[in-house]
Amino acid sequence: MPKAFNPDFPSTAPQDSEQAQPNLGPEHWRIQRPVLWSSSPTGLIAVRIVRGAQILVSLVLVVLSATLLSQSIKRLDRCNTFESIGGDSCSTQRRAVGLLKYCLFPAGFGTVAASVGVFATFTPAVWPVLTIVLDNLTGGFSMGAGCSIAAMMNVRPKPCSVLGGSLCDGLFAAIALFFTGVVLAYSMSIRTVRLRNKSKRGNFGFSAKISPANMGLDTIGNSQPTTVKPGNRKRMPQLTNPILPGFNADPSILRVGQDYYIATSTFEWYPGVQIHHSQDLANWDLLVRPLSRKSQLDMRGNPDSCGVWAPCLTHDGEKFWLVYTDVKRKDGSFKDTHNYIVTAEKIEGPWSDPVFVNSSGFDPSLFHDEGGRKWFVNMLWDHRRRPRAFAGIRLQEWDAKGGKLVGERKTIFFGSELDLVEAPHLYRRNGWYYLLTAEGGTGYEHACTLARSRDIWGPYEMHPETHVLTSKDNIHAALQRAGHGDIVDTPEGQTYLVHLTGRPTTQMRRCPLGRECGLQEAYWKDDWLYVKNGPVPSLHVEVPGTRDEAKYWAEQRYSFEKELHKDFQWLRTPESDRIFAVQDGKLTLFGRESIGSWFEQALVARRQTHFSYDAETVVDFSPEDERQFAGLTAYYCRYNFYYLTVSGTADGKRELLLLTSEASYPDGDLNLPLAAPVEIPSEGKVKLALSIRGPDLQYYYALEGEELKKIGPVYDASILSDECGGHRAHGSFTGAFVGVAASDLNGTALPAKFDYFVYRPEHSKLDRYEVHTQ
Repeated sequence: MPKAFNPDFPSTAPQDSEQAQPNLGPEHWRIQRPVLWSSSPTGLIAVRIVRGAQILVSLVLVVLSATLLSQSIKRLDRCNTFESIGGDSCSTQRRAVGLLKYCLFPAGFGTVAASVGVFATFTPAVWPVLTIVLDNLTGGFSMGAGCSIAAMMNVRPKPCSVLGGSLCDGLFAAIALFFTGVVLAYSMSIRTVRLRNKSKRGNFGFSAKISPANMGLDTIGNSQPTTVKPGNRKRMPQLTNPILPGFNADPSILRVGQDYYIATSTFEWYPGVQIHHSQDLANWDLLVRPLSRKSQLDMRGNPDSCGVWAPCLTHDGEKFWLVYTDVKRKDGSFKDTHNYIVTAEKIEGPWSDPVFVNSSGFDPSLFHDEGGRKWFVNMLWDHRRRPRAFAGIRLQEWDAKGGKLVGERKTIFFGSELDLVEAPHLYRRNGWYYLLTAEGGTGYEHACTLARSRDIWGPYEMHPETHVLTSKDNIHAALQRAGHGDIVDTPEGQTYLVHLTGRPTTQMRRCPLGRECGLQEAYWKDDWLYVKNGPVPSLHVEVPGTRDEAKYWAEQRYSFEKELHKDFQWLRTPESDRIFAVQDGKLTLFGRESIGSWFEQALVARRQTHFSYDAETVVDFSPEDERQFAGLTAYYCRYNFYYLTVSGTADGKRELLLLTSEASYPDGDLNLPLAAPVEIPSEGKVKLALSIRGPDLQYYYALEGEELKKIGPVYDASILSDECGGHRAHGSFTGAFVGVAASDLNGTALPAKFDYFVYRPEHSKLDRYEVHTQ
């Protein structure tokens, strides 16, 4: 298999953090600084030409739309008498009238925007401000152009009688499409300028220096980054986010004494909820997955990315409380979301059977107020408001003795204009109740929003900056998709915000490691929480401890002597003995349903936690026909996986077969990429391996006594990501896994025995984040 790549890289960083710049090669496209081409004389001339063309075309569209609208209204008046007029049906006329009324406004809007844009290029003093305004206004022209094109396909103007209908339609459409493309491209460059100016000047300021922290980059690419420290606070060690790499989404953080705990979502992976432990915020160990038996969680039949969402872990001074949602459906207008509470005196368990709370929404949280009262909050799902079904944050008191909600229930917060409010957490400090929520959806518009009130029932006033953490306005930040946070204080009084985040690795902004867990320093000012260097999350953060990087990069060789290692999970079923057994020093999988089944498939895997790694196993499997196969898989969901299998043939022989599915729902389908299966002896063990280097995945195999050899093409590993995992009912919330699987479509549970499993992290020149640690 390929050896690790060790590129040359700076071993020290500049000590002045105000001038320290990222040292990145040209391949690090995503975090390079944009060029201010529009500030040059040539650039300004180009701006004026584009805006001038925009004015002309917009005016044409305004006149054309008005003319067509007038004609359509006149022709529509005759629809009471005739079913069709001049070959155009009345329904077509009505559609055109409605469309053209809508066209006039954006087309005119675009004309105004272009005129202001030309003026702005002659006025340097206001150019930085107007670029931000124009970034939004130019969209009006694009909408007007597209809208007029659609209208012209239904109603032709009188000049078209000269050219001929089809030719006229094509001509106008071509002109409008051409200028729409020009303006859209220019609008994107304006957005880049706006991001650059905002990072350089702050919010319309004029003197701040450019620093990596201001860009949300810190000093990625330097092995020893530094930052400016407020006041005289003692400098602490720095670590590089995320603190929990790989799929660890929706974090809830808790401190009990000197111990910190983070609970994260597991979705369809069993057992449910991951709880990590640390004493220094730097080194985290997986401690327990508390939802481990059928009475607590049974997800058979749950679609991809359903199951356990957004757990909330708290402690009331006597015991631990864990609140979670079991989501049974996520597509269409409905969501079936059942909320439960389990408790334990010790974090390791035993954890109680669940108590049902409600099914009105997801992302529940439990707040322990002064005086012993407990309050339950969750986002409210309203199926009637689809697609904006996020109806606010619902509050009600929880009766711990009676095990039920009691008293008044009220929607206390509707969120900001960003919308999609979810993930509520309540806190109390200095006489204020604070409500931290997530907004914008768990993609690239994600954000943490903070509000406060003197009364838990509200009204809640919004934070002066609305969003205390978000990457949505800085496409160059190292940490993207930042949101869904929780707050914790150290014993010394330092405040931290934990949050989910993603690290895209391709130009298509795909995150194969899924939504990871990051940490930010925070502070209080005027009874408001602020993130240090925020609201854009920092790649580097100061914490009390020093992370053991050697442990992160160590090879993991899993033997199967006693029990399955805690790094591994399986899918959906609480009855693990039906799909695997650890016995006689081997992991035995009992072939079940096909890979991707929502009910009972034998797949055991661990998270991908590095951008580049090798995986290896040895399988002993004797299939009787082509409906039985077992092997090594890189898996995201039923529509996105790679699977190298030992399979049978109709005449009882064995062969190596690659099964892949590389497209999101609804286009995903099973592919057999090999021109012909590779025949192998009917008996004997087979070594299966795969290697991922950034976006590239290659499979290997070897028979007993032989060296590994390649099989199949180089695959695109980035499709094992949220961005490709599917939509609606089919994925998008988890992360890439690697592991072993066995399928028996005959229903005989034919066993496949695996000797060991190796996960070996590797450095690679293709890594865009981890390369700085070499």
